[in-house]
Amino acid sequence: MANGKHRLMGSYEIGLLLGSVSRQLVYQLTNDLTFPAPYATLKRGKIWLADDVEPWVAAYKSRKSAGRRAE
Repeated sequence: MANGKHRLMGSYEIGLLLGSVSRQLVYQLTNDLTFPAPYATLKRGKIWLADDVEPWVAAYKSRKSAGRRAE
């Protein structure tokens, strides 16, 4: 939390964090049971706390790259 304010992100920002993936993949990942719960649901969609999402994305990328090395 920077300056007492929450850093929020929507599906677009999550897609960028993941590496410009498709909206469909972002939807699938954010609906995965391991993905952090949304901070709020607005009419335009869900929003998440960046502090919750960033560690999840780092772990996801690590698992993904480890899978590539095993191939």
